[in-house]
Parts: sequence; C-alpha cells; structure tokens
Amino acid sequence: MALYACEVLFSPRIVDGPNTFEHKRSMGRLRREFTYAEAGNQFTQEQRARYRTDGAVICDIALAASDDLVRNLGGSLMPVGPVERYFRNLHAMASHFPMQVNPSAELFGRVLLGLPLPANARI
Repeated sequence: MALYACEVLFSPRIVDGPNTFEHKRSMGRLRREFTYAEAGNQFTQEQRARYRTDGAVICDIALAASDDLVRNLGGSLMPVGPVERYFRNLHAMASHFPMQVNPSAELFGRVLLGLPLPANARI
C-alpha cells in the first residue's frame, strides 16, 4: 500500500522537473527491493543502506513538490482538507531522522567503502 501511495503521489504527471530522473531511478530500486522483501529474502547491509537512502531522496522530492504546490495554491487560499493534511504529514515525515538524506547517504557511503558504522547507526 505504501509503495502504491508513493507511485501515485510521485507519478510523472505530478513531479516533472529537475528531480524526475532521480525520482524514477529511486522508485525503480524501491519497487525491486519491495518485491525482493515480499518474497521473504533477507537484505544485505548494502541493500538496507541503499533502501534507506532511496527513501530519504524520495521524501526530499515529495517535500519539494508539496512545498511548490502549497506555494502556488497560496497558503491562505488553500482549503482545509486533504492537500493541507498531506502537506503537514509530509513535513512531519521529513522531520524524522531516517528520512534525512545526508545521514542516510553517509551511512550508505560507509557501507560501500567498508568503513565502520557508528554504534548508533540504524539501517
């Protein structure tokens, strides 16, 4: 269900700008990883780190798209309803540490380079 929601929210009809290529690449990897997980397979540390980074990148793209949408609608003209709720939910989701691109990308880089992960790393 969550994967379907991401695909609908970030369909090319909605997101069409400089981040479209990165969005398509990340969504393609997430789709493959989701299928892999549904089959009951175990992820390697590298796969988990990439999955987390892809999720954070998609979160950033969603946040930028929602900010653009609300800016173009005009905050005071936006009716109370689903758009406002999605906007608030995306901002709440983006504030969670696992959805931050820089820390996720750093962990992914450490895994790729074989460097030790911090003791508190969650991947």
